[in-house]
Formats: sequence, structure tokens, C-alpha cells
Amino acid sequence: REQVLLRTELQKYGLANKELPQPVIFGQEYFRNPSMRTLNTPSDVAPSEFYVLGSGDQIQVDIWGRAGYSGNYTVDDKGFVTIPKKQRIFVKGKTLSQVRSLIRSRFAQIVNLSGSNFNVSVSNTRSITVHVTGEVFYPGTYTLPALNSAFNILTIAGGPTNIGSLREVLVQRGGVIVDTFDLYKYLFGGAGNTEIFLQNNDYLIVPTVSRLVQIN
Repeated sequence: REQVLLRTELQKYGLANKELPQPVIFGQEYFRNPSMRTLNTPSDVAPSEFYVLGSGDQIQVDIWGRAGYSGNYTVDDKGFVTIPKKQRIFVKGKTLSQVRSLIRSRFAQIVNLSGSNFNVSVSNTRSITVHVTGEVFYPGTYTLPALNSAFNILTIAGGPTNIGSLREVLVQRGGVIVDTFDLYKYLFGGAGNTEIFLQNNDYLIVPTVSRLVQIN
């Protein structure tokens, strides 16, 4: 997973030269290095298959081989894209992988795809505003490209403090906790290790650490 350090973005938030205290819990060191505070940008990194589409995203449909077609569509305010033959497809809240399968099935109704290659990609991503709260070094409101995962956003906020949890980071949407993720699984692999993408005005909340084990 390629990542790029956005110096100007960090300067905007006053974080470019900030140094964080020495870690006291295993895993915190991944957030204490300023070079880890990274953002993905559409010009450098393509959205993953787990990227969740929303209003304002642009998708590219390409068919090549026996049949040929190329079209670019923007997800409207209601979450739809309109493909040829005035077919409206609801894609908001679906992953890129799900949208690709859905759009392929619709195109198969109007184009013979036998002997042809078919692909759907995200050509441009929307921007979202995310609120980071709890036990992080730099809580606040951040506006950034939506292709950044919850992990990327957490690195910009400096990561968990010395009493912040690395095992149960919360995603709140509309006042309801809609997801949680374990930073250990993200950093070191494990079952259910998938990226979590946020929606506009989501809250990313780091609670205080729970039980700890110390080995001497």
C-alpha cells in the first residue's frame, strides 16, 4: 500500500514538525514517527477494492476486446449513477468491488460482453470531513480525500496517546457506533484485516486503554 507524505497538508494543521513522546505500549511506535503521518491522494494511490463510494465520486467504465466502450460517471447527491439507456444504479455506500459487479450486470443487458474485458475504477474521489476525538494527540476536524482509511486518518492525528487504546478504535456515524477496528490486526495482519473507510461527518474515537500485560 503506497502512501505519500503531504507536507503542505500537515503544515495546514500545524503538525509538520511536531514530535511525540516515547511510546509505552507496543504498537504506539508506528505513530510516533512524523514520517508516518501520511495521506493518500488520488494522483498517487488508486482506491482499494474495499473503498466505499459516495456522492461526488467519479467512476470510469471501460470495455475492450470484441466490444468497446468508455464512460465516466459521477455519483449524484442521491447516490446514483446513470449509465446508457437511462439506467440508474444506486452505488452509494457500496464497495468498489460490489459496484463493479453491479454495473457489469447492468451493462450485460445492453452490451454483449462475451469476448470482452470489463472494468470499473474510481477516476476521482470526493473529499470528506472527519472528526477525530478521544485519546489522540491532535484531536480535531480534518478535511481530506475519502480514499484514506481510518488508519491513515488516525496517523494524521498523531495516533493514540500513552493511555489510548490500540485495540478498539470506534467509528461513529449519526450518533451511532457503526464499526470498530483493532490496530494490531491492521499493523500485523490477522483475521478480518480489512481497511475501514469513513463517510462525511463521521467521528473517529479512540477510547482509553483497557487491560494491559507487562513482561519483564
